[in-house]
Amino acid sequence: MSLVGHIEYVVCITLQNIKMEKTFQERIKETIDNICDKHKVSNPFTIPAAGRMIVKYDGLDKAIELFEGAAIQHQKDPFKSSAYKATLETILYPMKK
Repeated sequence: MSLVGHIEYVVCITLQNIKMEKTFQERIKETIDNICDKHKVSNPFTIPAAGRMIVKYDGLDKAIELFEGAAIQHQKDPFKSSAYKATLETILYPMKK
């Protein structure tokens, strides 16, 4: 394999890994979809309701992990991050005490 061929291969693999990594928002949606399918419940309408659902079916630690990640991931967009931060501060963290 030539050097150019090797570089193209490395770039291709790197791009595939970047695309395969899911955002926390995608992971939350996937978790909710799995819960809804498994337990035959309807999708929550709000972010706080999604947090409560994850706590109920997958545990508090998982919910906190996902919502902290989403809040950090969306720091540049205060509208997106505020819903995750508010859910953490008003619902999830108080449950931990």
